[in-house]
Amino acid sequence: MHPHNFLLAALSLGAAVLAAPTELVARTARTSAPAGCLTVGSRGKYSTIGAALTALGSSKAPACIYVASGTYKEQLTINYGGALTLYGQTVDADTYKENTVTITHTISSPVAGSLDKSATVNVVASGFKMHNINVVNGFGKSAQAVA
Repeated sequence: MHPHNFLLAALSLGAAVLAAPTELVARTARTSAPAGCLTVGSRGKYSTIGAALTALGSSKAPACIYVASGTYKEQLTINYGGALTLYGQTVDADTYKENTVTITHTISSPVAGSLDKSATVNVVASGFKMHNINVVNGFGKSAQAVA
C-alpha cells in the first residue's frame, strides 16, 4: 500500500469515528401504529388480525399491521405476497416479557388433520416478520398441537 493511500484510509476512518453518535439510543415502547400500518384492536380499523390480512388482498407491496393490546382468538394462515410485518403493542420493544398481544387458538393436529392445520399462526410466505406478539395453541396435553 502506498503511504498516501494509507494516510487517506486513516483519515477516512478517523472522520467516521468522529461523526458517530455519542450515545446509543435504545428502542422504547411501541404504543401506536407505525406510519402506514393497518390497525387492529378496539380503536383500530379492524377488529381481528384475519380481517386486516384479508384487507391486504393480493398486493405485493410492503405492508405492516399494528395489533393493539389484547387476546385475539383466531387461527391465521399468512400467505401475503410481499414483505409483511406484524407489530404488537408493547411498553418495551426490546423484550418479549412486556408483550401485551396474544394470538390463541385451541385445536389438536388429529382434529385438524395435520400439524400445519393445527397451527395458531401458519406462515407460508417469505418476507414475514412478527414483533412482540405471543402465539399460543392452548389445546392441552392429550395430542400434539402447534402454536
